[in-house]
Amino acid sequence: ICMPPLPVVLLYEKAPKKSESDIFVTLGLLDNPDAQSQVPLEWNITSKHYIILGSAQCGKTNALQTLIRSLIENYSPDEVNIYIADFSSMILRNFDGCKHIGGVVCASEDDKIKSLFKLLMEEISRRKQMLAELGVSSYSAYKEAGQTDLPQIVFVIDNLTALRELYLQEDDLLLPILRDGIAVGISCIIANSQTSGIGYRYLNNIEGRMALFCNESSEYGMMFEGCREKLSSIPGRALVQFNKQTYESQVFLSFEGDKEFERVKAIKLFVDE
Repeated sequence: ICMPPLPVVLLYEKAPKKSESDIFVTLGLLDNPDAQSQVPLEWNITSKHYIILGSAQCGKTNALQTLIRSLIENYSPDEVNIYIADFSSMILRNFDGCKHIGGVVCASEDDKIKSLFKLLMEEISRRKQMLAELGVSSYSAYKEAGQTDLPQIVFVIDNLTALRELYLQEDDLLLPILRDGIAVGISCIIANSQTSGIGYRYLNNIEGRMALFCNESSEYGMMFEGCREKLSSIPGRALVQFNKQTYESQVFLSFEGDKEFERVKAIKLFVDE
C-alpha cells in the first residue's frame, strides 16, 4: 500500500537527457507521501540559481559533485561550461582537466579569482549585446530562436562565506551575476553552511533551494518560509520545495566508494574517460 522509505544511501544513476533547450540535472529521489510516489529530483539549471545549505559532513560537496557529474554526462562542452570556486574541501579540483570545466579556483589564488569574475562580467555584457541584436529578452528565447552558439555557463561555489570574506568585502562582484545571470544563460549553484553567511540580498536573488541537515533547526524556516519540518542527520537527506510544498529527498552518492580516497579515484577515472 505504501511506498518504502527513502534509502539511507542512494547510488548514482544516469538520467536521460530531458530537454533540448533547457539544461536539467537529476540529483536524487524525491519522496511525495501524499501522492504515494517517489520521483527523480530534477533541477532546471537554465531557469534559476540554486543554493544548497547544510552543516559540516552532511553532503553539500557530494551534492555539487552529483550536479557536475549529471551535467557532464548529459551535455557536451558546446552546451555547458562549468566554472568552480572551491573554498571548502578542495575535492572539486579533481574535475579540473575535464573539457566541460573552464577552470577551478581555490582560496589562495587571488589572480585567478579576479580573472574569473572579470570573465563572467564581460560575458554578461557580451551576451546582453547579442540578445539585443537578435531582439529577444532572455537566454531561453535565444535558444528557442534556434541559436546554439552560447553555452549555458554554470558557476559552482563551495563555501560562499569564505569567498565573501576573502574577496567580496570591498567590491561585491557576485551580486550583479546573481541579478543578471539567468537572463543571459549564467546560473550559480552555491553551497554554504549557514544562511547568516549568505545575506538577504543574495537570498532574494536565489529561487532554487535545498536544505540538508542543519544543526540549527531555525535554518529550515529561513530557507523555506513557514517550514516547521526537521531532518534526520543522514548524509544526503534534504528538504526541497516545489509549488510551495516542502518534500524530503535523498541525494545520490555521486561516486561509489567507502572512503574518500576511493571516491576521489573514481572522479579521476571519470574525468579521464
